[in-house]
Amino acid sequence: MTAFAAEVDFAKLAAKVDDDSGVPDSGVLNRILASSHVYGQGVEPSRVCRDIVEGYSAGADCVGRFVGQLQPYSLYVPEGSAPQDGYGMTLLLHSLSANYNQYSGTRNQSQLGERGPGSLVLTPGGRGPDGFYAGIAETDTFEAWADVARHYPVDADWAAVSGYSMGGFGTFRLLSRWPDLFSRGFSVVGAPGSAIDQLPSLRHTPLMSWNAAGDELVNIQTQRETVDALTKAGVRFDQWTFLTADHLTLAGNDEYGPGADFLGEPRAARNPAHVTYVVDPREDNPSGGVVADHAYWLSGLRLRDGDAAPTGTIDVYSAAHGVGDRLVLPVETGAGVLDGGQNQAMAYTSETRDWGPAPKTVTADRLDIDATNVAEVVIDPQRAGVTCGAELAVTTDGPLRVELAGCGRVEHFGG
Repeated sequence: MTAFAAEVDFAKLAAKVDDDSGVPDSGVLNRILASSHVYGQGVEPSRVCRDIVEGYSAGADCVGRFVGQLQPYSLYVPEGSAPQDGYGMTLLLHSLSANYNQYSGTRNQSQLGERGPGSLVLTPGGRGPDGFYAGIAETDTFEAWADVARHYPVDADWAAVSGYSMGGFGTFRLLSRWPDLFSRGFSVVGAPGSAIDQLPSLRHTPLMSWNAAGDELVNIQTQRETVDALTKAGVRFDQWTFLTADHLTLAGNDEYGPGADFLGEPRAARNPAHVTYVVDPREDNPSGGVVADHAYWLSGLRLRDGDAAPTGTIDVYSAAHGVGDRLVLPVETGAGVLDGGQNQAMAYTSETRDWGPAPKTVTADRLDIDATNVAEVVIDPQRAGVTCGAELAVTTDGPLRVELAGCGRVEHFGG
């Protein structure tokens, strides 16, 4: 234990003297936050969130095994001084049965952190080894993010999410539920899981996904279902399938340069002309403060009939921006080799979908709204670029309440 010991000057401690002289200012750090959600002391082994063998999943009711107030996380701080506009923020979510130090000392961590002017790389504890970033495990991710932002300058517009295995599942989940927080995502041997019906929400968040042809956990059928769902959703993606790899091969290879390049430095779209969002209350945890009922300039989204269908979809286009939808291009196939890792060169096939340029359109003070199983939506007209008197062209499969925030205007459609 001597390697982890420290001498404490109790006189300085009593005098409340801050002394961080022995604390590294770059590289891998472990930090502890004080959570607002407390369920007991220390660790409670019976709080299993997901048991793969038994098929049990607590989902949004997950509390996790780390039940106390103090929650740990890992943070990689890039070398050199902080960028003028603040560091980027990259969530690097840990795998099933692993913890927040899974990536410490790996190139997965450093390559994501040292890209561009430098991004912080945060691996939250996730309240234990099996939370799949749902329930309080999802809350923990945002509490850790907020804690980092209290201690480091962060560019809130430059955020991305990545992860391996369970962390890959978390990548799909967080992107689909909170698309306006991120610019891009990078999943490694993961899949959408329960978020597969929310993939249309990724209109403005391109995704790279690496999978293994011989994966015994996220098998080739799951991978094909993911590609089919991404293709159907019409979103941008870059899927690589490694032909001679199983579930852990890519971790052992430890080379993620192309993924870091894909994440790059783009900023999150805040006020796009066209918003598509799928609402799924089954994934929410109100007690943990994670209710995904808003995206971009839409909020207050509520299902009309959760019994008839578990999700609702809202699609709103603002004609005020003077740009139309970019042309969805066909899926292109290819092949390549990943070099630079611990293994020999690793061959892969790829499937990539991109978009063409955005056409210019005639500007108009109008919102085109298409709603399925949505009862209510609140629209921020200023962020959408329209006035309080904007024309509302609505298509809905049932009663829909539309409120223009700050305008004192509420309209009802569909009976």
